[in-house]
Amino acid sequence: MKLDHTSLYKEFKNKNGGIWWPKLDLLILKNIDTSKKLEKKYEKAIYLKINKELKSKKLDPATETKALRISGDPKLLKAKYIDLRFEDLWEEELENKIIPELNKIFLSFMKYYQNNLDKANEEKNKQMEKEIQAEKDRWG
Repeated sequence: MKLDHTSLYKEFKNKNGGIWWPKLDLLILKNIDTSKKLEKKYEKAIYLKINKELKSKKLDPATETKALRISGDPKLLKAKYIDLRFEDLWEEELENKIIPELNKIFLSFMKYYQNNLDKANEEKNKQMEKEIQAEKDRWG
């Protein structure tokens, strides 16, 4: 199962499109790239684990039995085992490691956005105060 690295950011941008800075688009691209690298890292680790299981002939019994039932042929067992074992391990990694890491990345993005929004509002308020003071001075 491949992850959708862009939809969360697209949704966030659509909801906040009225107030947006070009640097945020660059940060989104950087975060998506980091997310994809993270996915590849875990994917590779899973395949290495499966390879180790196959070479040592210490297969997960439940997955081995399911693979044999689905494949219906002992010759196809290894390929089906790899598919099923990858799914199991991927779901485990997704829940325990990948999603928490992606959430941290997205939360840091949201914090960056909020900090910039706060700064923009401060500047807007300062400008408004200057304009009010100018009008007071003008009308005396």
